[in-house]
Amino acid sequence: MGAPSCRGHGPGAAGLGQSQRRRPAAGAAAGAAAGAAAGRPSRRAPQPPPRQPAGRSGAPHAGTGRHCGEPGGERPATAQAVVRALVGSLRCHPWDPGAALLTLCRLRTHQWCFILFNVLLFHMLLFGADLLEQYFLHSLPLSYTDAKALEIRERARKLDLDPLKANLSHTSSSSVTCSNQEIFLLIVVCSSPENRTRRNVIRQTWGNATGSRGYSVLTLFAVGKAAAASTQLEINEEAQKHRDIIEGSFIDSPQTQTQKMLMSVEWTVTFCPRARYILHTAQDVFVGVASLAGYLLSLTQLEDIYLGRVVHHGVPDRDPQSPGFVPIHQYPEEFYPDFCHGSAFLMSQDVARKVYVAAREVPLAVPPAAFVGICAQRAGITARHSSRFAGEKHISYNRCCYKFIFTSSDMREDELFQDWKETSNGEDCSLLETYYSLVSCKVLTYIDKFKQFNLDRIKNELLHFVN
Repeated sequence: MGAPSCRGHGPGAAGLGQSQRRRPAAGAAAGAAAGAAAGRPSRRAPQPPPRQPAGRSGAPHAGTGRHCGEPGGERPATAQAVVRALVGSLRCHPWDPGAALLTLCRLRTHQWCFILFNVLLFHMLLFGADLLEQYFLHSLPLSYTDAKALEIRERARKLDLDPLKANLSHTSSSSVTCSNQEIFLLIVVCSSPENRTRRNVIRQTWGNATGSRGYSVLTLFAVGKAAAASTQLEINEEAQKHRDIIEGSFIDSPQTQTQKMLMSVEWTVTFCPRARYILHTAQDVFVGVASLAGYLLSLTQLEDIYLGRVVHHGVPDRDPQSPGFVPIHQYPEEFYPDFCHGSAFLMSQDVARKVYVAAREVPLAVPPAAFVGICAQRAGITARHSSRFAGEKHISYNRCCYKFIFTSSDMREDELFQDWKETSNGEDCSLLETYYSLVSCKVLTYIDKFKQFNLDRIKNELLHFVN
């Protein structure tokens, strides 16, 4: 038999049948009384057998006179009653889908509204933050009426590259070149000289992508001089072997990260002027090259693209003991302008030129990501927010989720190998699979953050107890 229909099997239908069965009984009793009064023997009218609902759900529960999912013959009137009815149905008939369907068919309108409300609430809790960020961080394009912004844009448009090649201010190694090649996506990874193992892992995983949808992709590494002579020799050998290292003339340290960012922008403008888009990323980030390239191909605006996870109202670090200390005389403003988080952000080639021109009047004391944001603002460029950039968050792995997002931070080396192997197999994900994977990623990411929060709290309490 097929699944039971909604019509005629609800509690209302059952109540109607019982009412109809009671009426003949009452008539028979009246007839018997009349017959007795007339001196005739009374005869009880035959009782029709009680009707049972179709399917196994109509069988009485053992030990009771009630049907499964139908306590007391009354229809459930509250959310708790709905839950009890569903549980009772599953307890009586755990393998009967018809019983569950029959129970759902008995729900009233307000009970369906209660279920739909909880489904919507669940999705809002998962994706509401991203939607709010997308809405509130969607800045309007800046106007170019400011004379300084117009001057920066004009100088960037007429930038002469030949003097730059002969007189680079920060770069001491230019063995890598792509001037004769048109690059669709240039990825510059900010790396430390000592972290050779991580660079090799990136070369074997997502950095190994040389093309996407017929467009060329190139991955390079930006480093400074190593403090140790032995490490510097290894850097020189690595640069000669792979020819993918951009090396600065400064010592690589936490205080020179903004200088490294400026060096990489200068090198890009000088030696890779035909790169259409430039992605700056940290060395602990997973990059979904295919999904990012597919998004860039769908863009209709080809200029003034400055894209990432936007940081709104970033506060300068005023602690003199901190490595990121920013003196007031270097940057007197209370907040930074909107800028893209430094874990990964994307610029078009024209934005790289404008940032390079505007950088001459911006102090290097500010953090590298905020430095780019200040330069972009002075050139009349607005940071654009995309929640597919993870920022500093580590996204819990799911294959279809990682095929949709652009980045995930704080990746271990073994994770990079496994995730890249599974996401680069060429199998596409359907819309339903992508939806399920995003829900799964969100839930697991929140659980991981909650666990990490509890671990940090326990560590702080232990340290406080020890001290």
